[in-house]
Amino acid sequence: MRHRPFLTAFLLPLAAACSGPRQPADAAAVPATPADRAAWGTARGGLRTRLSLQDEGWAPGRPLRVRLELENVGTRTTTYDDQQVGVNDPFAVTGPDGRTVPWVGGSVQTLGHPKSIAPGERVILRDGLDLAAGYLMNAAGPYVVCFRGGDGFGETAIPPSNEVRLTAGAGEVSPERALLDRIRERIPEGWELSCQREEAPGGAAGLAIHCSWVPPSHRKKDVVQVGLWIAQEGSDAGEAGDLLGQTDLGRAWLVSGPGAEGRWPGHRGDLEAALGL
Repeated sequence: MRHRPFLTAFLLPLAAACSGPRQPADAAAVPATPADRAAWGTARGGLRTRLSLQDEGWAPGRPLRVRLELENVGTRTTTYDDQQVGVNDPFAVTGPDGRTVPWVGGSVQTLGHPKSIAPGERVILRDGLDLAAGYLMNAAGPYVVCFRGGDGFGETAIPPSNEVRLTAGAGEVSPERALLDRIRERIPEGWELSCQREEAPGGAAGLAIHCSWVPPSHRKKDVVQVGLWIAQEGSDAGEAGDLLGQTDLGRAWLVSGPGAEGRWPGHRGDLEAALGL
């Protein structure tokens, strides 16, 4: 396949505009009340976090909103950094099959600064954060969710939260999400999967699906990427990659980065099978 200028821009997005969880720009201060009965995570460094569901009777295909709170139960004022709280795979999610539910929200660069929290103070880190937008929660059945915790530039790291357990009812997921499930079953172990809406050369809007192998060193130059570009019939996105064919979602193109065949032998055939080609 010849070199294409669009390859780098397609395979290495900086943000997942359509699939990442929505989040507020700033945390809001709230008073502590004795009526709150949900369990908290274990305190570390004088801080503890609590994760709670905001949607009851959830089923795949609908938003699953959560609230994440931080409380200072220590004896001194400290600082924390919450800029990564809602992005870049911040939760550990276990699905009905006992497997880790993959994050599909992509990689997002953030900008933030430490914030102060006094003894006895409680803040809402994220309110109305949609877990189902960032995680591939397509199946009905029991889930276990926990905030992983994070450090950033604060004086005290934000600790992991309590575990939240929920049972999803039967739902209907979008064709795009169903496709991600089929790709997940074929992608090699150790690869990451993300999805977002993008614009190809010529202004054609479409769906970009990114499959990435990240080395232990996490060096960007060593990352191996395979991408799918899917646009509506009649769109001309030929510069995006090699045309695979017409699918139910639109015309599909394959973009294979350097080293793709070595890390994922037969990836073209696997993706064609997932697309039903």
